[in-house]
Amino acid sequence: VYKDPATGNLIGFELEISSAIAGLMGVTQKQVETDYAQLDPALQANNFDAILNGWEITEDRKKTEIFSQSYYRNGQQIVVRTNDSRFTQKATEDALSLKDLEGLTVGTGAGFAAESLLAADKKIKLKSYDPDLPFNDLALGRIDAVLIDFSTVTYYVLGDGPGGTANKSLKLIGRPFEFNDYVMAFNKNSSNAPTLQKEIDQAIAVLKNDGTLQKIYRKWGLWNSVQAQISIK
Repeated sequence: VYKDPATGNLIGFELEISSAIAGLMGVTQKQVETDYAQLDPALQANNFDAILNGWEITEDRKKTEIFSQSYYRNGQQIVVRTNDSRFTQKATEDALSLKDLEGLTVGTGAGFAAESLLAADKKIKLKSYDPDLPFNDLALGRIDAVLIDFSTVTYYVLGDGPGGTANKSLKLIGRPFEFNDYVMAFNKNSSNAPTLQKEIDQAIAVLKNDGTLQKIYRKWGLWNSVQAQISIK
């Protein structure tokens, strides 16, 4: 979810998904703006009913949350400076991995899946960003690379979707890897959670089958062949 630079209004593929789900349920959704790293404690405090924000299932989250079915299959993407000669021979179709980032200072968002991946490789120097994203520091040469959700890269680097502007100083190298699914999360301790989970699962199933999700993903530059693995038509 982003603010449209032209109007200041909220836009984004997950905003469109939430609107489509709410339409099927006959309710009006309300966004509660929350720092990404604070989403889980805010959910436990019942500040809102569900998380819909690039959320993935982890063992820690299973302790306090229940989840919807998957609505997007997302991979991690490496981003570097366009003029960095160290990566001249790396193409977007190359099969890269964390090994290609060893010895480098790599930025990502605090609480993002990439943060755990990078922290597990002691040969990589991790720099976490909260609440800002690491793209400006990468462009300025303060870090060597970024590893972050492909769905974030499409807007902030490729400029896909309404309001997006391509960042010519940055480029993608390698295909996305370390795939995980985006899900909605509900507070396991809330009596409303099982009912809400069931109703939202029904809505997501409709959006998968009637072409709505594919249409949204194509609009935002997110559509690819792996979405068929989670039954999106």
